[in-house]
Amino acid sequence: AALIAVDSRAFDREMDERLKSLRGDYQAVCFRSCDVDDAGNQSFFHGVANVPALACFIRGTWHQTLIGLRPERELRTVFDAWLTESMRQR
Repeated sequence: AALIAVDSRAFDREMDERLKSLRGDYQAVCFRSCDVDDAGNQSFFHGVANVPALACFIRGTWHQTLIGLRPERELRTVFDAWLTESMRQR
């Protein structure tokens, strides 16, 4: 699974800090960041109306988008579900 953090600025500090604390526990996830202010990134955030957002892609196909800054516990639950779904699609 690949997660793309969609921010209104190049670095959304709060989102970045939250994801940084999770990266070590989710080695199977490819974390990337996307700045909506950069027109070259439009293909990554098509359909995202609010930021910050996390977009999940499984094997290159969009799966789900989570809008808003979420607590770490909720992110862990969502990431676990996304990883489970990625295993099902093997």
